[in-house]
Amino acid sequence: MNPWNEEPEGRPQVQFAYPPLTPVVKRIIVATVVAFFGLFLMGFGGGVIREHVVDWLAVDPKVWRSWFPLVPVWQLVTYGFVHDMSGLGHLFFNMLTLYFFGGMLESSLGGRRFGLFYFSALAVAALTHVMVTPLLGWGLPAIGASGACLAVLIASAAMRPNAVVYLLVFPVKLKYVAGALVVVDVFQVLVQLQGGPSDGTAIYVHLGGALYGFLAVRLRWIYSDPVATFERKRAVASAERLVSDEARMDQLLARIKRDGLGALSSAEREFLKRQSERGR
Repeated sequence: MNPWNEEPEGRPQVQFAYPPLTPVVKRIIVATVVAFFGLFLMGFGGGVIREHVVDWLAVDPKVWRSWFPLVPVWQLVTYGFVHDMSGLGHLFFNMLTLYFFGGMLESSLGGRRFGLFYFSALAVAALTHVMVTPLLGWGLPAIGASGACLAVLIASAAMRPNAVVYLLVFPVKLKYVAGALVVVDVFQVLVQLQGGPSDGTAIYVHLGGALYGFLAVRLRWIYSDPVATFERKRAVASAERLVSDEARMDQLLARIKRDGLGALSSAEREFLKRQSERGR
């Protein structure tokens, strides 16, 4: 499988290859799997402790309303490390999606930008659930990394729409895979709005993540790095301060030469002392 393989001359050129297990993706997968089995083990002995822990970690619109304005902001991230304990399917498919598409996205963006994108996608997907579902009279707790994983897949498709992936033995463009997943979620929303049954999936977490993944690429948010921007501004400020300090140092030395050390104020003498210690 090589999802970044583009089509020359309109014909899919599909190759079997596995994406690298990149550092940030690896850490997220390991942390999520460890959290799953940790919570699973808490289920022995009645599972009361696990229920309380899950209630604390899941993003719950009812809790957000009752606690407002002191909302449990940690839930915007922690819910992504909690998965359905009744089977491995929920965890497995999320981590499989993260492995295939997160690794390729991290290779393109770098670890820090990918990490910022993944965790911001978790938060946006959770906020979508918190804000929308109470308006529809639902508001059940949401768990799982599905929103962030779908954001990763949609972002990958927005960056490389004509990349080709294998579904079983059939090569399919990535944009069609992404579009099909969104259509399934939208259809499920329409079914529920008609009063149909819910399968328990937090649909608005999915849709919030999908929309964020698309907009992050189209509006180029995904390429921003606030940490690098801060470090760059700090370096510029440090350089400007160094130039300013050198100019002030020259002025004070000129005054000392002309009027003597006694002409300086205590603050100016303290500045000279700091500069002398810094130059050692």
